[in-house]
Amino acid sequence: MLIKVFNAVASLALALVFTVNGSGQQPNSTQSNAPQYVESKGFKGQIFEIKHRRPQEIIRAISPLGSGFKGAEVSYNDETQTISVRDFPENIAAIEEAIKRLDTPQSARAESGVDLSIQVLLTRMDSPSNLVPAPLPPDLNDVMKQMQNTFAFKDYQLVATIVQRAKTHRYGRAAVFGKGDSIWFETYKGEDGNLQKFQSSATYQYQVNGIVVSPTSSGGAKIQLDDFSFEFGKATVQTNLEVRDGEKLVVGTASWGNKAMILVLTAKVIK
Repeated sequence: MLIKVFNAVASLALALVFTVNGSGQQPNSTQSNAPQYVESKGFKGQIFEIKHRRPQEIIRAISPLGSGFKGAEVSYNDETQTISVRDFPENIAAIEEAIKRLDTPQSARAESGVDLSIQVLLTRMDSPSNLVPAPLPPDLNDVMKQMQNTFAFKDYQLVATIVQRAKTHRYGRAAVFGKGDSIWFETYKGEDGNLQKFQSSATYQYQVNGIVVSPTSSGGAKIQLDDFSFEFGKATVQTNLEVRDGEKLVVGTASWGNKAMILVLTAKVIK
């Protein structure tokens, strides 16, 4: 907005010059066909190194400081920890001042890490009548009530529990990756009344490209998981998450055939 006001003043001054020098004559056809935006030759470029925060966080705050004219651009690169600006010098100066205020050390993040617990539940739409459901851990009771009110599935079985610890670095981020094999047993009741167990297995793979811990207004903490993905067998869940410290969250479901995978995630801040 600041630059647009400046340009409006400049346009008024230019109109006054035409009136004095041209005796009030109207501009010729060439002038009337001039572009209705400021040409890029008035722009400058600058790259800012971000030392203490994520560029993605800062760019949300500084983007409104751009002029908004065609060709102006504000972009970021999380890998190089930089923000690139192409705009008028006055706008670049305003953005630079804002970056100085925002890019400050955050000691709470630097000391934080996160424990992730991922529980994988397997269910199906048409459960066999002779299937004997396996008991679930008591810590999933509240989750089960929620799922039974939401989904039409009848039986649930815990087939994998993965615990992953991630330490944040000086930018407050962390990335994790892991894979493994899950083995579980399904129990069926035979016609003779005897129980029979059948073994099943599946490979899993998970990845989080960014983990950020930040304080909440209530004095707690929230954990942001960027580009979270989890593959189990032929099912995949991929999303961005935000979870409160210690909260148990149903991440999502993914199905293949008559089966469905449900992910339950808990994130806890460690110091």
